[in-house]
Amino acid sequence: MTRRDRFRGKRVVIAGGGDSAVDWALALHDVAAKVTVLHRREKFRAAPESQHKLKALARARAIELAIPYQLTGLEGSDGQLTAVRLATLDGVELTLAADMLLGFYGLR
Repeated sequence: MTRRDRFRGKRVVIAGGGDSAVDWALALHDVAAKVTVLHRREKFRAAPESQHKLKALARARAIELAIPYQLTGLEGSDGQLTAVRLATLDGVELTLAADMLLGFYGLR
């Protein structure tokens, strides 16, 4: 089993806006059932070419962007994630079905 196979058919939420988050989204978009990138602002800190690819995949609806949202909670039972809760700074809340959450918040 390859690293990517663990995500096959899964609903994956990736939190963060740097190179690692964007790279994982690009690597998983064609394996996972759904990839959502969660970021608190429009501007990413990833390489320009990677950002361009991410936004092109979002326009093609191959990746979903949840912007500007922040992670506020997790839902699940028996150790299995079923959803993530998000909110904007203005208090707009959203719940996304999810099987896996990858967090890439960096050192800042």
